[in-house]
Amino acid sequence: MLLIQARFLSRRFHATPWGHHVNEGLVEWPPSPWRLLRALLSAGFTRLGWTAVPENAVALIELLASNPPRYHLPPATTSHTRHYMPLYAGKTTRVIDAFASVGGPLVFEFDVNPEPEPLALLDRLLASVPYLGRAESTVELTRIDEIAPGHATCEQSDAAPNVDNEGVALLAPEDAAAFVTWREAAVRDAIASLSAGANAKGKPPTKKDLAKAGASLPRNIVEALMATTPDLQREGWSRPPGTRWLSYWRPRGALEARPRAVSPSPSRRERTDTVLFALSSDTVRADVLPAMRDALYRMEALHQALVLKSAYNRPDGPSPCFTGSVKGDRIPGHRHATLIPLTLGRRLGRIDHVLVHAPMGFDSNPGDGAFRALG
Repeated sequence: MLLIQARFLSRRFHATPWGHHVNEGLVEWPPSPWRLLRALLSAGFTRLGWTAVPENAVALIELLASNPPRYHLPPATTSHTRHYMPLYAGKTTRVIDAFASVGGPLVFEFDVNPEPEPLALLDRLLASVPYLGRAESTVELTRIDEIAPGHATCEQSDAAPNVDNEGVALLAPEDAAAFVTWREAAVRDAIASLSAGANAKGKPPTKKDLAKAGASLPRNIVEALMATTPDLQREGWSRPPGTRWLSYWRPRGALEARPRAVSPSPSRRERTDTVLFALSSDTVRADVLPAMRDALYRMEALHQALVLKSAYNRPDGPSPCFTGSVKGDRIPGHRHATLIPLTLGRRLGRIDHVLVHAPMGFDSNPGDGAFRALG
């Protein structure tokens, strides 16, 4: 068994899943096998001075590619920042930088036992990898002997282990045998395409044309991992050649955004009765802000969301400060929360703030879940 620990020095992992745009705000979690193996090869060229991949490195990469890892995940949640990238002529474009905030090291577990020489090479490569994912994800990769407690398991399987798991597709290289089969089929398809095009013009393909049929295809797994984005775009690949999608299953909610924990003092619980929400817009005209004419509908939707979130993991149901009742008995005096839509900015007719006021206080009962909902 081979254990590789990834300790993210900034406690952040930045990486967009293959096939998605950065502005979708998605995070690849855990890091795909394809991403890890590419990082090892990159370190060989940029840090160890390779001009070609050594034979022992080829054997090592093929061994790891043929045995996809099991993951041991630390606690994590999603977050993002928004900033503007310069283009040209003073123009900018908005970019969402989504990332996983991780609470500890991640562990890759490979069911392999490399020989001493490849293992020594692996140690050098791991020590030479500066980041995993985007360059912001500074990382320290090391081999370890055992896994510390507090990790959740993420395993590959064709079906969910149980209802408490959710599926995630991760990109990985084909194993050595499957790669040979894939390449042979890809060469046949390329020859058939060339022949069809030539016959349509009334000319059979030349031997030179047929010889070029497989020239753009990687000859082995290592070459497939080394394909660059311009290569893929030029050849029209929708995903890197010689790769496969693997179904992994992680604990449900392993990467859900969670509200910040709020633990106010007892005195604060007695007097906290008002919260002001600010609605943001990413457009200059702010035309995505809700219209004031839809205020009743919008406030009802927000109220329902607060009721549902305050009921999470609470045996007694939602918070009384949002429902106005305790175990079916109505609280007198209309002391539960009121939602008031406001226009505090310059966009008249648009809701840009919501005031939530509960005379009974949001934390009159420490377990009511109101602060969780408002977080």
